[in-house]
Amino acid sequence: RTNICDMYKFFSGSTKSMSKQPLSSLPLHQLKRNCHTQFEVEAKFLITPQTESEIVAKLSPTFIGEKHLVDEYFDTDTFELTSNDIWFRRRNKKWQCKLPPSLMFSSETETEKGDTVDQYLELVEKEDIATFLKSRFMNTSSSSLLELLEETKISPVAVISSNRRTFSLPPFTIDLDFMTNIHYGIGEVEVLVSEVEQIPAAKSQVEEFIQSRLGYKVGGVHGKILEYIRLENPRHYNQLSECGIIAKKLGLE
Repeated sequence: RTNICDMYKFFSGSTKSMSKQPLSSLPLHQLKRNCHTQFEVEAKFLITPQTESEIVAKLSPTFIGEKHLVDEYFDTDTFELTSNDIWFRRRNKKWQCKLPPSLMFSSETETEKGDTVDQYLELVEKEDIATFLKSRFMNTSSSSLLELLEETKISPVAVISSNRRTFSLPPFTIDLDFMTNIHYGIGEVEVLVSEVEQIPAAKSQVEEFIQSRLGYKVGGVHGKILEYIRLENPRHYNQLSECGIIAKKLGLE
């Protein structure tokens, strides 16, 4: 299987190149020590304005609430993070960084060909995100996340606005998002797990739930950020395609 733009691949013109140290050198023990990590196992499907009523009629899930989301995605000017399937954002002013588990763990966690379910380790504390980014970039002396962003020239590459309605049917969370800055609707079913060994079973759960209980086709669609990049930044989208990220996210690699 062709590896997607792994962490040993670099792009010219970057002010601070990503570190060439082995992937296993990420100080994950520091993150686990602080108990700020969890794994998201999720799959997406296209939705219409009628999707909510259809799901409620079929399964009667509990309505959790509605919120407006503003997601600012950050990257270098050569897209070194997203080209390695690293999704660093500020959602409604709260920092988040989503990493593929294969960056830290064995190949058992890697996405297989045709896989339509995403798996990510989500960092939600600024200290943990800074620890990760410092391990990826060379010659970084910054002590805080904001200082690190300035030194490495990581800046916003996309701003996405959407309205989300959330439902719960344990262990599943169902999010229905309609973007407000472009016309696009996407549904997502998510399960959270605390250990990497739980990911394969959670993947099967999510896929079976969407196909059998919701009755929707799983995968093969852009998430919000990919759809935005496709429409607004063709150069960025083409690079993600060349690195294999688009195929991976669509379950085609």
